[in-house]
Amino acid sequence: MYSTELMEQILTSEIGQQIIQRVTNKYGNSYVGLWLFQIIGMSNDEVKAMVEDFKNQTLPQTATWSLSLWEQSMGLPVNESESVEQRRQNIIEKRRRRNAMNPARIEEIISAMTGAAVRMDEYYAKNRFAIYISSIPSTVDEESVRKKIKLIKQSHKVFDIFYEQATKGDIYVGGVIQKSKEITLEEV
Repeated sequence: MYSTELMEQILTSEIGQQIIQRVTNKYGNSYVGLWLFQIIGMSNDEVKAMVEDFKNQTLPQTATWSLSLWEQSMGLPVNESESVEQRRQNIIEKRRRRNAMNPARIEEIISAMTGAAVRMDEYYAKNRFAIYISSIPSTVDEESVRKKIKLIKQSHKVFDIFYEQATKGDIYVGGVIQKSKEITLEEV
């Protein structure tokens, strides 16, 4: 890389240093030429910094001055007393909630809430699905589960919650033994 003492004194701009490497070596000792490259480089450095800053504003994970715009677009209150990290987290959480939920994700969320195995019948009826919780009703906070499902389900869908318990064992029917038959007991 070509360099002179005068270049090192004048060219502090990153882009200015790149420009001098693309022109003939005779400008390496040109006072006026180097200052022109420095000024052009400084203005381009500013543009580059603005573009990088704008790129950072397009994602809530890196946004700073655009957080209020993100909050407004997501329907969140603009609260500048909160830390930047907390505001970012609020936006990210809101974005996650807006995504459509597939049945596996709904099962996972409800299972985490109840601590029980959960399965979902997506085609229970037209515009209706069923949630089967492998537990007894007294151990589940059904009101919280219903609120959560209403929050994450598709708006046009209706749901029912059922409780079931499965057991495995031998079944004796008319003198014949059937092994490992699964029975589901549903509570109505």
